Amino acid sequence: MSFVANTNPISDFVKHESYTIPQPVNSLPIKRLFDYRFGKLKESTKLPREFQLNNTLLDEEIILKIKMVGVNYGKDFELLKHDKFNPKINIVPGNKIIGKILNVMKNSKSSDFLNNSHKYMVFPYSNCLIQDTNNLCLNCQHLFHNQINLTSANYQQYSKFKCMRRWEYGYTIDGGLQDFLKIKKPVDTLIKIPDSISLHDCVFSMEILLPFYSFLKSNFYNFQTNQLSVDGRVLIILNDISKEINDILIVLKYFNIDQKNFSFIDAGKIHELMNSDFEDEKVSYKSIFNHIFIFSLSDLNISFGLYSIISTGLESTKSRYNLVLFDQYNPNCLIKHKSLNKYHPDKFIHHYELSYKDRINLIEVLSIISDLNTSSKSSPLDSLESTRPSVTSIETSASTFSIHSDSTSNTVLSRNGSQNHHQQNSKKKQIRFREDESIIDAEPPLQKEKQKHQNKHKHQNHFSWLYYDKDFDLCNDYEYSDDESEDAFDDLYQESFGFRNEKSNFIKMHTVRQINMHLNSNQSLSRVCYTNKSNKPVKINAFIFT
Repeated sequence: MSFVANTNPISDFVKHESYTIPQPVNSLPIKRLFDYRFGKLKESTKLPREFQLNNTLLDEEIILKIKMVGVNYGKDFELLKHDKFNPKINIVPGNKIIGKILNVMKNSKSSDFLNNSHKYMVFPYSNCLIQDTNNLCLNCQHLFHNQINLTSANYQQYSKFKCMRRWEYGYTIDGGLQDFLKIKKPVDTLIKIPDSISLHDCVFSMEILLPFYSFLKSNFYNFQTNQLSVDGRVLIILNDISKEINDILIVLKYFNIDQKNFSFIDAGKIHELMNSDFEDEKVSYKSIFNHIFIFSLSDLNISFGLYSIISTGLESTKSRYNLVLFDQYNPNCLIKHKSLNKYHPDKFIHHYELSYKDRINLIEVLSIISDLNTSSKSSPLDSLESTRPSVTSIETSASTFSIHSDSTSNTVLSRNGSQNHHQQNSKKKQIRFREDESIIDAEPPLQKEKQKHQNKHKHQNHFSWLYYDKDFDLCNDYEYSDDESEDAFDDLYQESFGFRNEKSNFIKMHTVRQINMHLNSNQSLSRVCYTNKSNKPVKINAFIFT
């Protein structure tokens, strides 16, 4: 890739001739590297050779221009900081990536990639068959020699023979916190984003929704009868119910699972229950659940899960009881509890991780959300509140029943207080509406403008199902002068750091400075969407020669 210099001729009055000169580069390609030795990001220039395509290769490659990256500050960097993980010294983090095709190989066999108007999601979990065909692990060798490709029919084969190496964008392969990304075998890696789905929902569907969907499908789904059933009572432990419950409810709604046997609790409420002042309420959870799903890993939450699951002491009943730890990125907690099965022989304790097989599941999940959007758009706006799977729908069904009672209602307990508290404030949590720009729209531009004019005075019907905290434009650190005071960045959200667009909307921005502040601060955000915008003119004198 080259950057075209200014072609306007310049007159030289000494030599009496005209010539062109290169201008300072307006948009250097940038990558943001994480150095695990110091636990922070640093900005670096991405050299042209790093995203040049080798047209002599048999395996196809493409260059993706990054449009959006989702970051969870509570999880995404923890694995990179861990010494035993032993990542590359400099790796570009970010595994929730959306982009557009910038360049394809001359001998490209996929016509889909020739249309650069489509947006694609990078499935972050890869394998040796895609990344390193010359050095396959044992499981990938089995798939290769038996010519087993990932399809719905071969789903269980890929579940059984998972890649033994950790090939993952943002951890062992450079991720999305950069301007351009080279993708190997894009047909097996990229997922075309369906129509009418929020980009925010795409990136954060991999946090809770996809692992939950994948585990139920792999362990409770009958592929012969095409039915899914979960026997017994289930307790789901989240970090914050008010933010994360939609991830669970969308799956329950899709599989048509009766919610009466499901109870929900979050980390804050567990912390209260473990206090001696709440001993009576804590006892009501003791040994009554068949399945515990923990999406917020901590010593305290795992201890509470073991306290709440049925314990018979008999190994013969092991298959009836499951405690599942959902987390890819909490190495300290998982190493500590790796031997839990040894000390609890009467139950299965799973550490569930996503793998390449879940590419099929992510395609299905995105389709499910897209269908929800389509069905919701066809309903009157006033009725959406009753049709959406939201925290309201489950809170209003909850009552003040004791967990030991025979009531068929489900239970929602969060750090905000009791069930009565939820009933009184049932309209507090609603699924938030988002701007139209966050939606993929399949309509042609003229039709969009016509529809926009027709609906000028109507309510917006684009929305996100999954919670996220904030949007930021991701910009380059060198856009700000070196003598700028660090005090200007003490308040991460002060309006002085940003600009107003033509609609007078204030656009918040982050550089690596703000990202590093979050990494080293207790006030971490949970889910942030970074949008890659065109870079502003730089204040350095630099040239790239082709």
